[in-house]
Amino acid sequence: MSGARILSMLVYMVFLLWCAGLEALLGDTLGAWTPALSLVLACAVIARAEDEDLWWLVPLTAIARAPFAPDEPSVLVGGTFLALWVALLVRRVLDAAGVLGRAATAFVCVASALLWSTVSGALRAADGDGTASGLSMGVYATVVSAGLSSALLAAVLGGVLQSLPGLAALRRRAW
Repeated sequence: MSGARILSMLVYMVFLLWCAGLEALLGDTLGAWTPALSLVLACAVIARAEDEDLWWLVPLTAIARAPFAPDEPSVLVGGTFLALWVALLVRRVLDAAGVLGRAATAFVCVASALLWSTVSGALRAADGDGTASGLSMGVYATVVSAGLSSALLAAVLGGVLQSLPGLAALRRRAW
């Protein structure tokens, strides 16, 4: 791996830390409508990265989101992997660099990561008989509202996030 790619990954982590911190600050104000800024950035980067970059971007994204996430590390890594893997699958069908493709990718990725987090949290808190009582329509409404706000953010700012300075070594895939 070249020095430019290592530096680009470090810059990616710095941007992710800023996004996760801003997301935590906005969480008190916006509530369920808080966009997952860090996942939107990760989806924007994975849209232009190669498939094998998934194995580098997942741990970097999970490490950068960990200080601000209420989830356990295993849940955070699993949700991040699921979100970025789904982004790779969606970009095979849609142009993830376009406005609608960015929005659809962000919605599906954020919704899947939040649903993963919610389901795993409910299973951890399951009753003694193994039934999860924490899942309700309110949970799905929260997942959809966060997904929609993230999709709107990706549609508006996704092009800017894809071309942040210092990330050029990760943007190897041409459209």
